[in-house]
Amino acid sequence: MCYNEHMGVHKRRDGSFYVKCDFEDCAHVVELKATDFWEATEEAKRHGFKPMKDKDGRWVSFCGEYCRMCYVNPPIIVKRVRK
Repeated sequence: MCYNEHMGVHKRRDGSFYVKCDFEDCAHVVELKATDFWEATEEAKRHGFKPMKDKDGRWVSFCGEYCRMCYVNPPIIVKRVRK
């Protein structure tokens, strides 16, 4: 699949656009009806996707606050103390 990627918006070879959540454990994908990239980014925002830059300066997009929080924060390690 060949696509251009910016702020979570992807373009297929056939010219259609879709947006997907960049959190690995989330499979949320929305098909967009846009005809160009700028329309697609606006439509993605209307669907609730929020773009941000990660620590490497790369654009990522999340479908909700939960996905953004899980992507940004490191995993919590729980240790059990034996008595």
